[in-house]
Amino acid sequence: MIIPQLASAANPSEAPKFLPTHTMRTTTSIPSIMKLKTLFAAAALCVAGNLSASANTLLLNWNFDNATSGAGGIGDLSGNNRNGTLNGTAFIADSGSGVSGQSGDRAFNTGALPADFSSAVKGSATYQGALADSSLDSYTITFWYKADEVAGGGNTTLTGGRRLFRVQGSASDRQFLSNNNANGVVTLNYNSSGSSEKDNAPAAATGEWIFMALVYDGSISTPGERVKLYIGTTDLNATFDTVFFNDPSTSINWTGLTSTFSFGSNRDNSAAFVGLMDDVRLYSGALTEQDIRFVQASAIPEPSASVAVGAMLAVGFAIRCCRS
Repeated sequence: MIIPQLASAANPSEAPKFLPTHTMRTTTSIPSIMKLKTLFAAAALCVAGNLSASANTLLLNWNFDNATSGAGGIGDLSGNNRNGTLNGTAFIADSGSGVSGQSGDRAFNTGALPADFSSAVKGSATYQGALADSSLDSYTITFWYKADEVAGGGNTTLTGGRRLFRVQGSASDRQFLSNNNANGVVTLNYNSSGSSEKDNAPAAATGEWIFMALVYDGSISTPGERVKLYIGTTDLNATFDTVFFNDPSTSINWTGLTSTFSFGSNRDNSAAFVGLMDDVRLYSGALTEQDIRFVQASAIPEPSASVAVGAMLAVGFAIRCCRS
C-alpha cells in the first residue's frame, strides 16, 4: 500500500509524496520507487492544472495488512498512534484479500454472514479517543468495501441500514453512513436526523471493490453543498459518482476523549456490514477531487510492463506541461 502525504500549506509548490509501506508485486523491470500508477496520476493531474497544495493532514490510516487481535492491534500508519481494535467476531482476512489482490494485502471482515439480521451483534474495527487535536471544521473519510455476493444474485447483504462507518461523540452526537436497501441506497445520518439518500448508486454492487470518500467542507456557506460523497471502483478512468447530502444540524465532537470511530458496524457491533473493508483513512480538511483520486489510486495494482512506455511518455509530457 502507498500512503499519499498531501502537500502542506507551508510549501504550496510541493506535490503529494508517496511513501511505500510494502512492496507491490509487478511484472515490470522499472524500479519499484517509480510506481506506474503514481506516474499516470501525476501526468493526468499536471495536464489538468496544478497538483493540490491544500493543508490536509492524515489523522488516521488503517490498511489491516499487519493487524492482530487484541487492543490496538490495527496499526495506525498515519503516525498518530490512533491504533484500532478488532471487536466481536471481526477478523483479518487472508493474504491477497485486500483491494490490490496481491500477496500481503489483507482486508478486514466483521464476521457477519448474509443470513444475519442487521440487528445481530457481530464485529467491528474501532478506535476510541480524540480523533483530532483541535476542532475539525472540515474533514474527509475514505475507505474501500466489497459486499458479499449472495446465491441467486440478490443484494441482501446491503439491506437493513448496515453501517459502513460511525462516529459517535455521545448518545445524541453521532454520524453514520450506511447501505439501506437492496437497491444500494446510501444514507448519511447526523444525530438521528437529517438523513439523505441517493438511489441506485454504484454502492449496490456486490462482489467487487467500491471506493468511497465522504467530504465535509465547512468553508462552504451554501446549504446543501457542504457534504459530498464520491463513489468509485478500481477503474481509475471511470468518473466518480457524486452525491450531495443535507448538512448536519450540529457538529460532531471529534476531539472528545469519549469519541468512538467504528468501521463495519455500530459501536455495539450491531448493524454489521457483510463483506470486506480496506484502507480506512481520516483526513483533516476537505480533500479536492484530485487529492481523492490520489488516495484511490494508491490501492490499485500497478499496470504491467506493456504500458510502461506509455507511462514514461505521459510523464514526460506532464513535466513539460507543468514547467510551461
